[in-house]
Amino acid sequence: MDKQDFTYPSNALHERMMTALKAVYPGFVSWRMIVSGPPGSGKSTVEASFPVPDGKNRYFADAEDSMAYLDGGKDCADWYAPRKQRFHMVRVRMPDLGDYAKMYSLIVKDAGQKLGVFGIDNIAIMQDTIVQYLIANAGTPAQIRETWKYFGVAHTLPVNSMIEKWGKAPKPGPEFWSAAKAIPQAFLLTCIKFGVHFIGATEEGNVWENYGSPGAKVVGKKAKIWDV
Repeated sequence: MDKQDFTYPSNALHERMMTALKAVYPGFVSWRMIVSGPPGSGKSTVEASFPVPDGKNRYFADAEDSMAYLDGGKDCADWYAPRKQRFHMVRVRMPDLGDYAKMYSLIVKDAGQKLGVFGIDNIAIMQDTIVQYLIANAGTPAQIRETWKYFGVAHTLPVNSMIEKWGKAPKPGPEFWSAAKAIPQAFLLTCIKFGVHFIGATEEGNVWENYGSPGAKVVGKKAKIWDV
């Protein structure tokens, strides 16, 4: 079979997707999607194959290195065969908070010129990274403030005396979670501002009925995002 038969029509798919949404919402600019499911259900493939126009790049934070088999590099041609898929992308493996800050800066500087989609795989791990950073550095509020400045969200932090308690508190208060959520919110709002598609993959969490009681039972599944 001719190799060309497996060329992935990213540009054409993007045009169809945008045309369909704009027919209903004329002001529609960019997608915001969350995909969830059990391991092996194809979440990473959905992210990696997200259609972008010709000349636009895909940019991913790959916290589990789960996109390694899909990564064709920045300049490869997209390829979708029954047993092998490959897509052009820039992928940051196992990012820490400093890496996320660099990614955020790149999105801002690009301003939607070359960047077509930004994705996070997976969001649950990103959340844990942020939470662990806040707790580990609670004793040095100045360091946390400096880091949050990179994302333009230093204003979400409370006074230093409250930050210093985060490392010892058994259950951090609402001001802790407000600060933690500010970073993913900054990513999402910045992507919206510049017309960059946003897609995140995450694990599944249980939906409970009568949680904490003897008759508790799982009645469904939901995307695992900010359990608190």
